[in-house]
Amino acid sequence: MNKIRSLEEVVELVRDGDTITWSGCIGILNPERVLGALEAKFLTEGHPRDLTLFEPCSTVVSVGMEHFAYEGFIRRLITAHLGIDLEPDHCRMVVDNKIEAFAIPLGVANQLLAEIARKSPGLLTKVGLHSYLDPRLQGGKYNDVTKGDLIRVVEFEGEEWLFLKSFPINVAVIRGTTADEDGNLSLEEEPLTLSVLYQAMAASNWGGKVIAQVKRVVPRGSLDPRMVVVPGVMVDAVVVVEDQWQHERFPGEYDPGIDGRARVAPPPAPLYPLDAEKVVARRAAMELAAGQVVNLGAGIPTRRLAVFTLEEDIQDLITVSREHGALGGISYGRDVHVNPTSWLCYQDVFNWYTGGGLDISFSGFGQVNPDGDVNLTRFSKHVLRGPGGAADIIHHAKKVVFTGAFTQGGLRVKIDRDKRCMVIVEEGRNLKFVNRLYHVTMSGKYLGSQHKPVLFVTERAVFQLTQGGLELIEIAPGIDLQKDVLEKMEFRPLISGSLREMDSRVFSDGKMGLRRDMLGCEEPGRKPPVPLVPVEKLPERSYWTSRTIKR
Repeated sequence: MNKIRSLEEVVELVRDGDTITWSGCIGILNPERVLGALEAKFLTEGHPRDLTLFEPCSTVVSVGMEHFAYEGFIRRLITAHLGIDLEPDHCRMVVDNKIEAFAIPLGVANQLLAEIARKSPGLLTKVGLHSYLDPRLQGGKYNDVTKGDLIRVVEFEGEEWLFLKSFPINVAVIRGTTADEDGNLSLEEEPLTLSVLYQAMAASNWGGKVIAQVKRVVPRGSLDPRMVVVPGVMVDAVVVVEDQWQHERFPGEYDPGIDGRARVAPPPAPLYPLDAEKVVARRAAMELAAGQVVNLGAGIPTRRLAVFTLEEDIQDLITVSREHGALGGISYGRDVHVNPTSWLCYQDVFNWYTGGGLDISFSGFGQVNPDGDVNLTRFSKHVLRGPGGAADIIHHAKKVVFTGAFTQGGLRVKIDRDKRCMVIVEEGRNLKFVNRLYHVTMSGKYLGSQHKPVLFVTERAVFQLTQGGLELIEIAPGIDLQKDVLEKMEFRPLISGSLREMDSRVFSDGKMGLRRDMLGCEEPGRKPPVPLVPVEKLPERSYWTSRTIKR
C-alpha cells in the first residue's frame, strides 16, 4: 500500500491526550514541517490538545518543540534538554507552572525509549542516584505542578537503583532522507541517526502511529536494504518535503563532509587569543593521552577544547565521540564531525558508554559544594536547563574533568605572557564554589565511591575530588592563594601538601607541544591537516564560524 500522505492528512493521526515523540537534535533530523502543521492545526481548531511530549533531545528556538508552546496544547513535558537559550517559551511555561515537566538525562531517556520499544516494565539505572533525579530529592520534577512519579528507588541484588517505568507512545514523528512507497526509510543525507528506529519501534509496538518526513520518495524495492534504517512495516505515513534542510538551525547547502558521503577538505579552525577560557582548555587538554576515546561536553569543552586540540595538532591521536552519535573525523566542537569515521544511534552510544567505552569526559560546571556535588542544571527558579547527556557520561567515564571559570558574572583576567602568569583584573560577581547548591545534578560522594579521577579545572586553580571532598592541587602563577582563591570560596577546601603551580606553558603564546608530550618524540616536517585562522579574520557568515565562534 502506498503510504505517501499530505501534511493535512498526517496531522489527523494525532489525537487529544496522545503521548508524542519526535526525532531531532538541535536542528538535525528535525521533522520541522510536520511539527509546524500540528501547531497550525491547534491554532485554528484547538486540537489536538493536552499532549504529553517525550523529547529525548533538544531542538531549538523557532523549530522543534517550540511549536507546542501554547497553553492547552501540551499537558506534560519529558525531556533531557531545557534552556532559555534553546526553548525560551517552554522554559517560561515550566517556570510559571503552566505545564508539568520532568527533566531526565539524555542517555537515561534514550535507554528508556528502548525499553518502551520492547514493552518491558521499564529501565533500571544508577545514573542520577542521590541527585535531583532521585525521588528522595526532586524525582526529576522541574516545577510545583508536576504530579505523579516517573521514577522510584528500588533494591535489586542488594543494591539501590533508580527505576523509570515504561509508558505507551501514541505517535512518533521522525525524519529521513529517502523513503520508498512502502515506507522503508534511509538517512543517507543526514549527519546523525539519533533514535529514529527506536522511536518508530516504540510507537509501532504500542499500537501507535509513525509519521516520517522525507526529502524524496523512490519506487518500492529500489532502496538498498543495507541503507534502510527504519523498516516500512513500522511506518504508517510518509510526508515529502523536497526542500528540507540538512540542518534546520543553520540552513545552507548540503554538505557531504558531515554525513560521510564524501571526504572534504576541512574548513579552517579558529585560532583564539590567549584568554581565561583558552587557559582552562589548555590545562584541561594536558589530561589527554594518546589512544583515548574522548567526550566533549557543553561549555568550554565544546567552545574551546575541541578547536584547541586542532591548534595543538593532537586530535588524530584521540577519538572524539559526541553523545549524539558522531565518531572520529574532525570535531570543531559541534554535534557533528567533518569526515566522520562512523556514527552510532543514541542507544548504542550510551550502551557503549555504560559498559566503560569512554576513557575521559570533559564537562562544564555551574556550582560545586565541599563534597564535590555539581550543579549543571538549575541556578534559580527562572534559570534552568536540562541535564543533557552530562549525568550519564560523567557517571560512566573512566576519568572526568570539569572545566569552567572560577567565578562568574563579569570576570576579567589578563595573561602576562612575559612572566607567564595570571592577573585578575575584575572579579566575577557570583561565586561558584558554594556551601549549598540550588540543584544537585551529580553526587560527588557517589562519584567518589567509584574511585576514578575527577578534576575541576579553572583559570586560576585545579582541584581533585577525594573521599574527604575537594582538594586544591594546583594554583596559577601570579595568583594569591588567600585573596584570589580561598576568599572567593564559601568553604575551605583541602589543600594538598604538594600544592604546585600550573604548568607555565598554559600562560604563554605559541604551541604547548602536547603532540610531542603524547607521542614522546618529535615529528620533523609534519604539517597540521587543519588550517588555523585568527578568529577575528574568519568571515562572520562562513559555514563553520556561524556555529562555533563567539567573538
